Amino acid sequence: MERLTSRFSKAAKTIGLKKGSCCGIIGFNSPEYFFTLYGCWLIGAVSVGIYTTNAPDACHYVLHHSECDICVCQGGKQAQKIFGIRNELPNLKAIIVYWPDDGMPEAAPDDRVKIYKWSDWLETGSAVSDEEIVNDAKSVEPGSCATLIYTSGTTVPLVP
Repeated sequence: MERLTSRFSKAAKTIGLKKGSCCGIIGFNSPEYFFTLYGCWLIGAVSVGIYTTNAPDACHYVLHHSECDICVCQGGKQAQKIFGIRNELPNLKAIIVYWPDDGMPEAAPDDRVKIYKWSDWLETGSAVSDEEIVNDAKSVEPGSCATLIYTSGTTVPLVP
């Protein structure tokens, strides 16, 4: 378990996630969801949960407002939802799908937002040392933001 968590951290660092950066997560509970949460926290990044029932516009609000660099998706419907709004999210660099058998979006090779299967994503950080992750973890201070929680009322537009 610890190994997969640090492998997630290494991959995230490779794409530019760092202390204070945000990572969206949309999907049901799974080991990969857990590894994403803890992988973010090891490097001081902030996890941002997204309800699986959110419509694309609500997902856009959360990912855009929190300036997420990556979004980890369960697969199928959730991955397609995020893929469909990727061009409206200037900070988004990657979509990672942890259950690719449920369906994966297909991006063109020159697409700005890269699509990864979970296993392929974990391999991208192989050049990052364990020591680098340990040092990042040591620099996380008590009181640092760990998670942003957008409730269902957060994304409801105000009506005058």
